[in-house]
Amino acid sequence: MHAAQFIAAARLCLGTRFRHQGRSPAHGLDCVGLIIVAARSAGREVHDMRAYGRQPQPADFARYIKKNALSAADAPSPGAIGLFSFGAGPQHAGIFTDIGIIHAYAPARKVIEHGFRDPWPSYLSAVFQFQRAP
Repeated sequence: MHAAQFIAAARLCLGTRFRHQGRSPAHGLDCVGLIIVAARSAGREVHDMRAYGRQPQPADFARYIKKNALSAADAPSPGAIGLFSFGAGPQHAGIFTDIGIIHAYAPARKVIEHGFRDPWPSYLSAVFQFQRAP
């Protein structure tokens, strides 16, 4: 899966309403659902996990990362996945783009894209990327 395909698929979801555990652009997406839908649309097989509450826990993200063999990245780059912490450990995820980040954001009630500017850099706790298929 190429970063450009992943980002293009995510951008097709812009404006989709936020829905906890949502996995359908027609019915709504949450932050993980956006990643799942965009990756699958870009041709990547990914494992889904919906066993998480409204307040995701760091262990939820750790299981998702391990199950999908994501590798740690040194810095944000287009197509990488950022984990964001608003307190104790990662609670949100987004996809880095050439503009900034695209994510299904509950306070906005929809999928949005905006620059990676304050306060977002201070929330960033880790960056991962899908390993390239052989």
